[in-house]
Amino acid sequence: MKRYEYYYIADKTRKGPFSYSEIIDINLPQDTLVWREGLKGWTKYSDIKDFNQPSQKANIKIPEPIKFIGIFILAITISGFIGSKVYLNTREDIINQLIREASFDTEEDLSIYVDKFYRDLECVGIIKTRPANCIVKFSNMQQFEETADIHGISLGYEQTDKIEIYINHVSWKKFTKGQKYWLMYHELAHDILDLDDLSPDEANIGKLMYPIVFRFDSIPMDTFIEAFHQMEAEYLGVNSIF
Repeated sequence: MKRYEYYYIADKTRKGPFSYSEIIDINLPQDTLVWREGLKGWTKYSDIKDFNQPSQKANIKIPEPIKFIGIFILAITISGFIGSKVYLNTREDIINQLIREASFDTEEDLSIYVDKFYRDLECVGIIKTRPANCIVKFSNMQQFEETADIHGISLGYEQTDKIEIYINHVSWKKFTKGQKYWLMYHELAHDILDLDDLSPDEANIGKLMYPIVFRFDSIPMDTFIEAFHQMEAEYLGVNSIF
């Protein structure tokens, strides 16, 4: 799943979704009603702990190397300088980098989900070239307040040359088999099929790209399989050449 998306009520109308940094920049009145995944209902802005930090824009302990507005990443080999890239470090960039740095390898092979995802696509005629750069790892997201409630995140969206997915290892330990498949296939659909999250409307509950996992406390495998096949059918319909 992607990080929190926030909604708020203004003029009797729901506004959103907004990322954390976007809703902070809006400077909402303290009595504005706000909702995000994990809240029991619409809650006053002033009562949501996300926004009650001493410094709203600095409540993550950002390592010294990534505090600057721009960073040059230099790639050096024996043959010499081979390239550079400038990263404009928005808050999202910084959080993504923290998740990467908190990732780790284990004996559990998450690539089996990638293999099966491609096989399942091929069974219905969806052929996608698998990129050589494929990263699917656990990350210790619990150590950062803003990532502790993220179950999974994909960072290879609309990038055909890579798959990059990180899974919250604490969530993974608690999940059932159906939940694990749901989470992995949701993130893989972001990176491989470039699918967006669906809106959190009631009509989308039960669909694979629905972004709010807490509504699926127990997912039988049959339910997951049905949701995946529905996603495949919708993808084929949208991308049909006819």
